[in-house]
Amino acid sequence: MTKRFLSATTIRLLTLDSPTMPTRSPWLKIGALGLVIMMSAAACGEEEPRRIAFVGGSPGSLRIYVMDANGQNQQMLARGYRPAWSPDGTQIAYIASTGHDNTEIFVIDADGDNQQQITDITPYSVKNLAWSPEGSQIAYIASTGHDNTEIYVIDADGDNQRRLDQGDHPAWSPDGIQIAYTGEGESGEWDIFLIDGDGGNRQRFFTDYGNSPAWSPDGTQIAYFSWWEVLVMDTDGTNKRRITDNQWKRKPAYGGSSNWPRPAWSPDGTQIAYASEDVYAAVDDTLAIEGSHVTVLRVDGTQEHHLAESVKTSSLSWSPR
Repeated sequence: MTKRFLSATTIRLLTLDSPTMPTRSPWLKIGALGLVIMMSAAACGEEEPRRIAFVGGSPGSLRIYVMDANGQNQQMLARGYRPAWSPDGTQIAYIASTGHDNTEIFVIDADGDNQQQITDITPYSVKNLAWSPEGSQIAYIASTGHDNTEIYVIDADGDNQRRLDQGDHPAWSPDGIQIAYTGEGESGEWDIFLIDGDGGNRQRFFTDYGNSPAWSPDGTQIAYFSWWEVLVMDTDGTNKRRITDNQWKRKPAYGGSSNWPRPAWSPDGTQIAYASEDVYAAVDDTLAIEGSHVTVLRVDGTQEHHLAESVKTSSLSWSPR
């Protein structure tokens, strides 16, 4: 079986069933700044994804590409970053500059046709986005200045925009009813909240510095980061457990403001992957980065392993098929 990952400079194929170190097959150079990793679901016994979206280029000149899962038929679609496939695989939403010192959401067909801008929040900027499960809506983060971020929902055709709350890192529930997100709690620390897609029924889900929530595929659990660890909790607020044991030696790979990694569930709900970095105390007692990985482990915390070395990204997701 094979896994595919996007690093800062290459896309390689890694064999995961070897009892020793993975063997590397020929790889495709793309000169890319990796911002999105589409991981093959083949390891879960499912068919491999037909196409992969990724970001190439250099800061200030980022472009969105698609290619076949085998690395063939690479095609540049548009200037932008943070590509996100629609649930039916026919469209890609992404963020791009409009030339007015801000960024907006655009949607384009997977073949490069019918590009359209669906937001207009000048002078603010879009930082993150997430499709609703049925593909009719997009939740996104608007950066309104002074480190303030707000959550909005808009129809995929650009209609019916509404503000939900102040917060970050929105994640739709699999049934499309609720959104989990990171917000500021009463103590001033980050907490995880749940809110209905129409803005109603807001409730605090987790306190004590919870960040970057991710729903399990069946909607019964939420994985999230608390400090440097990955935790999982049932959506009714019970059965909280820590599944990593990083002990301040490994941390989620931080990619800048509003760019914390999110735990990524495998399609069958049995594994979680996240971008991580090894850290150590330097001679001046500051923390230094020693290496970066894609870390995968089972939801019960067992069988932790690294798929890749030197992955310069914080965004990570399993492909839906």
